[in-house]
Amino acid sequence: MSENDEIENKEKKNKKGFGVSFKNQVSGFAAGGIPLFFTMVLSFLVMGVVAVAIFFAAVQGEEKVMVPAVVGKSLTTALLEMQQKALYPELILRYSDVPGQQGIVLEQDPIAGSIVKAYRTIKITVSRGMQLDRMENYVGKQIDPVQEKLQLLFNDNSQLIKIASPVYQKDSSPLGTIIAQYPTEGTLLDEDIKIQLIVSSGNQDVMVQTPNIVGMSLQQVYSVMESNQVIFDFSMTENASIQEASVSSQDNTASQLPSFTRINATIAFPSQNVEGEYVYGIFSYKLTEYPYPVPLHLESIDNDGNTTEIVSFSHPGKDVYIPYKVKKGSVLSLYMMDSLITQQQVN
Repeated sequence: MSENDEIENKEKKNKKGFGVSFKNQVSGFAAGGIPLFFTMVLSFLVMGVVAVAIFFAAVQGEEKVMVPAVVGKSLTTALLEMQQKALYPELILRYSDVPGQQGIVLEQDPIAGSIVKAYRTIKITVSRGMQLDRMENYVGKQIDPVQEKLQLLFNDNSQLIKIASPVYQKDSSPLGTIIAQYPTEGTLLDEDIKIQLIVSSGNQDVMVQTPNIVGMSLQQVYSVMESNQVIFDFSMTENASIQEASVSSQDNTASQLPSFTRINATIAFPSQNVEGEYVYGIFSYKLTEYPYPVPLHLESIDNDGNTTEIVSFSHPGKDVYIPYKVKKGSVLSLYMMDSLITQQQVN
């Protein structure tokens, strides 16, 4: 066989082998390729369905809810109802003209019953209460409605306002009529202040229980002065056997006395120590006689600039006596409301 014949035979064999290999590949695809094809098609279909679902979810948006009615309800209740509806409140604070509305929802936007998407912001306007920056005039009014109004205005302690118990005084005005007030009309209420109302008891004398202060310490005496409508005219003695001041005697121990009756009382102080840090004494001053009891308070300022209120009480005027124990060199200041009456330095 010639060399050319051998080459030709090899080419025929290669062609025959290629044909067999191609037939085998076609047979293999027919056996396992069809399931793979359907798997690929199914995957594309699932991806398409998911994409369509995501698209429609985005177009549709959040769930829609109904806005609850919160006007007239407390802020706490309003916030809970908004939370239940998956809504976010935006708070707006505003003063109102009606006593007792503090913390109550005044307005809402959108209005109740509106249909909105969940997680939307709802504006709610909440009352901060009444804004009272100056003292009103209550003279001539009945005490009961005025007290109710003052309690509604200041019971939250949003301002540093204290309301003292009314002081009743015999007067020709009808029973329960406010005949004087402290502070007076127009006084700024932008600081720590106490409101004191003087009220008519009609033609009847006001009788009060007589406190027995014998044996009391200075702090206990101050408490009695603040809460009882009697006036103590104090004098002092020294007692070397005691460590702290206390009341040693008092006159007039009747069970009841007319209000603001003057009672003599004696306080025993420890013997003064020249080297001691504190000094004892009786602060005294002659006031004008007032037609009605006025609020007084005595405070001390020591050498370091520390201010301490000693006692605050009502007094009808004329002679005033207040026992004290303060640091040496302190300045004692007597005030009627916010007006400084006099100052004394003690050594």
